[in-house]
Formats: sequence, C-alpha cells, structure tokens
Amino acid sequence: RGGSPAGHGWPAEWARTKSVPHNPSVVRSFGRPQPPSRRTTALPSEIKPAPNMSYGPATMICPACKEGVGLVLRRHSVETAAEHFVPRDRDPRRHERLVRHLQDDLWKQDNVEVQRCPSCGFGFAVPWLGGGPEFYALAHEGDPHYPTNRWEFGTTLNTLRALPRPLRLAEVGAGDCAFLDLLGDGYDVVAADFDLGAVSQLLAKGYDAFAGSLSDLAERGDPPFDAVCMFQTLEHMAGLDDVFGLLRQLVKPGGSVFLS
Repeated sequence: RGGSPAGHGWPAEWARTKSVPHNPSVVRSFGRPQPPSRRTTALPSEIKPAPNMSYGPATMICPACKEGVGLVLRRHSVETAAEHFVPRDRDPRRHERLVRHLQDDLWKQDNVEVQRCPSCGFGFAVPWLGGGPEFYALAHEGDPHYPTNRWEFGTTLNTLRALPRPLRLAEVGAGDCAFLDLLGDGYDVVAADFDLGAVSQLLAKGYDAFAGSLSDLAERGDPPFDAVCMFQTLEHMAGLDDVFGLLRQLVKPGGSVFLS
C-alpha cells in the first residue's frame, strides 16, 4: 500500500491487481524480476557466478521465482549457528541443547548452506526450514528482545486509521506487542508468536494470543480478518507459496496484508 509500485520497479502485475480492492491478490515475485530473456534457467553446471562473487556448486531451484538454481555463498556448521544465538561461554548447557536440536530435529544434518538465486537475487538457506517453538525457546530462553519501533509501524498505522472500524486484525510474529500497543481502540486483535516469552507478555496485556504459526492461525477457524500483519517475520518462514495461500485464506475480500 502507498506509493506507485509500477514506478518503483515492482512487477506490473502487482500494480494492476493492487487497484482491485474486492479481490485480494498474491505477489509471487521477490526482488526485481528480470525479463524472461535474461533469467537464468540453465543447468547447475552452466550457471556462471556474478562478477566478484564467490559461489559453490548450484544445488536447489529457487523457492521464490522457480527460475534460477541457487548458488552456494557459504556454509555454516550447527556449532557455528548455535554459537550465534547462544554463545557457549554464556550458557554451555543451552548451547549444547540448541546444537542437538538443529542437528537432530530441525536440519537433520550437521550444516546449513546459504544460497542465492542468480535469476531474482532471492537468498535462502538449504535446508530451507522455519524454526518452531523449541528453537525459539532455546534461542531466546523465554526473554525475547524486539525493537520498540520500526519504520513499517507508522506506515501501517496511517493506512489502518483511514479504514472504518471496528476492524478484525491478526499479527503473526507479534513479539512483545510493540505494534499492537499502538493501535488504540476499535480493533479486535488475535496475536500469534512462536516465542513463549512473547506470548506470555501478550496474554498479560489482555490480547487474544497463542503460541503458533500462520498455519495454526488458519486452523483456529476464526472469521476472516480485515487485516493481517507480519513485520519482519516472512524471512523466518519456509514454503512461500503456502504462506501466501494461507494469507489469501485468512483475509476477507477487500482486506489488507501488511508485510515487511
């Protein structure tokens, strides 16, 4: 919402469908799509790395554009990944639990690759999986820290305040309710987050909150929402087609989805 998408390099299809408010549409393009003649559809052995970039062998079709084959930028071991979230020196026991969870439950292997699509520029991990409640409990230990303000909060609030109320609104990845606390009256809110510490804070403030994902929200059977918000949450999720399919299911005709 806002601005002229066609004038900022967004897909023309997005610009056209945006003007049809009674029929919410889904954008499947990520980054700035290249014309078909410039897209890389070659076999892995035929793909040439971009200048000044160091790639490993191509291994996986891009999950966003389905056109390019991902080129390996780097690899990380489970030990390195766990160290990023829970340094061994700070909490050896939780660090080891996270290592085991990554290796045995989430990745089911001892390393992860970061790949980049040479066609659309989308970056993704292989295996491409979203973390669940156990991962976030180990990573944050029930004490999440979220920014109290983000640029997209103001943009979204300005749009919502121009709409008639009451509004049914859901936020997935609601964190410690930094955005929801700004809404004011006139909103029927449902909030979801994987982090149990965040859910505890949401419940303590009286929000209808639960520990779960976008798919869990869809399974609750709530009436369709006027708006669904996911701020800096999409990058934590896998299965983009499924994500946008669920958003289509959750939002009523003429509704809005706010993503950053």
